[in-house]
Amino acid sequence: MLIESMACGTPVIVNNIPIMEEVTAGRGLIVDFNQPDQVADALRSVVEDQRLHAHLSEGGLRRAQDFTFEKLTTERLAA
Repeated sequence: MLIESMACGTPVIVNNIPIMEEVTAGRGLIVDFNQPDQVADALRSVVEDQRLHAHLSEGGLRRAQDFTFEKLTTERLAA
């Protein structure tokens, strides 16, 4: 659902684990979900900071294009 959210232009906030860093590639906010204050601050920032919202939205749209079905099938067939 992460890539689908990004493909819809929804800014994403993800847990600080390696796979999320790899998938978002800097186009999402990464926080420690065990730290409620970090999560709340990230949510507040995305809602209140229109520049951040637009940056994450546009970046997510671009990043999601790296995960097309065509690319997936091409990579799998090549392997």
